[in-house]
Amino acid sequence: MNTELVTVEFLLNGIFHSVKVDTKMSTLNLLKEEFHLMGTKEGCGEGDCGACTVALGSVNQDHMEFCAIASCIYPAVKLHGKHLITIEGLGDHTRLHVIQQHIINSYGVQCGFCSPGIIMSFFALFAMNTHPSMAEVEIALQGNICRCTGYEGIRKAGETLIKTFEADQSSALSEKLIPAYVFETMDELKRIQESQGGRGYHVPASLAEYRELTDADTSRILISGGTDVEVQIKQRKIPKDASLIDISRIKELQSIEEQDGILHIGSQLSVAACARHPLVQKHLPTFAHVAHLMASTQIRNAATIAGNIANASPIGDTTVFFLALDASIGILRSDSGSVEQLPLRSFFIDYRKTALKSGDLIVDIAVPLHTEENLTQSVHFEKTSRRKDVDIATVNSASVVYLKGTVIVKWDMAFGGVGPIPFAIENITEGKELPETFDEDLLKKIGDSLLTRCSTLDDVRGSGAYRDQLVKNHVIKHFIAHTNSMNQEV
Repeated sequence: MNTELVTVEFLLNGIFHSVKVDTKMSTLNLLKEEFHLMGTKEGCGEGDCGACTVALGSVNQDHMEFCAIASCIYPAVKLHGKHLITIEGLGDHTRLHVIQQHIINSYGVQCGFCSPGIIMSFFALFAMNTHPSMAEVEIALQGNICRCTGYEGIRKAGETLIKTFEADQSSALSEKLIPAYVFETMDELKRIQESQGGRGYHVPASLAEYRELTDADTSRILISGGTDVEVQIKQRKIPKDASLIDISRIKELQSIEEQDGILHIGSQLSVAACARHPLVQKHLPTFAHVAHLMASTQIRNAATIAGNIANASPIGDTTVFFLALDASIGILRSDSGSVEQLPLRSFFIDYRKTALKSGDLIVDIAVPLHTEENLTQSVHFEKTSRRKDVDIATVNSASVVYLKGTVIVKWDMAFGGVGPIPFAIENITEGKELPETFDEDLLKKIGDSLLTRCSTLDDVRGSGAYRDQLVKNHVIKHFIAHTNSMNQEV
């Protein structure tokens, strides 16, 4: 059994620590077992409730960037070179942090179990954006569940924080929000050397280093954000002695570039980082909407698109989005050592089974941009789930319409949650130019024709008949959205 511990160097609430940690230990358990910090709570243990939220800081050139993470599923070994801030690191016994004070003043605390996570979500947001909108506050709190249903007081705290900071336009506002020790210890954080990992946990810094590891042993488990792997470890679906390869620090996989009409998205960027990247906002503005419907802020800050795709869930939100756009993925093949571009529509073979072989690595997602002068593109994403936020889909779909003027010349769709694998249907109009005016009967016929090309699931999330109706409803919703984007009457 592999019991080797890995040395992790990081800052915790302004204090440098060098500790040896088990490669399967979560950040939450490290806080409790090693540092005896009990302010961070454990609720679901799977990253869904937000009680365990902490703020993770990274140095970007000469400033600190913070993001909220779910510590119950964030591997402790990934803290190396980071500044971790917990609820204990904000206020002290003599003075509350401004966010804590506003939560109290707005009656946003009831039993208090969820409050540390809520406060840390607020902190991570305002530390990066001192003047957010209320919509941005609500997005930041998507992943925080209050079991006492005390949301009104929490929302009120957000509103008063916004008003308070609106009245303070000074350049030093962020310094009032962020503890002084963060700025005082930045140089110390910069001096921490990159982790070399250990026998049971490898951290390649380049594709060349990755190839060396997989040449030696192709049985290791890949981990990036850890949002799925850590849950599997908790559920004992992954052996305790399994070796991990942390691919999140491979430099070649952390950029987004536009080349020859194709947008290449590096596989190791988080969902949140992709959503705010200027090139994604320019060419794929709908992706921000997809991201906000996917999981929570804490999960999006860690999870990657490549992980969402490789996981091969039939209801992966980003998977369906990129299927509709006819994206391809670059796969570094372990047997040849070369990168193969594979259409995403050929990637899924069966339930949770893909074209990936042992040791293969997704290096990027390539999206054709269709920049022809006489062709415009309209993209829409639809998701049906029991809850609006932080829920998996019963059925999700994406629709891409290509137009010349106001005439639809091609209409592609992709669906998830309908069958055992996500799938796309290219040109649902079968090459026929559609009329400029649609009626409900025509849309129903399109929905019926889609159902002849797939067999719907029947499970606890919904019957086959229910899913059939959802497919038809999604067609209508997509068409209405496309029509609105073209400023046409339905």
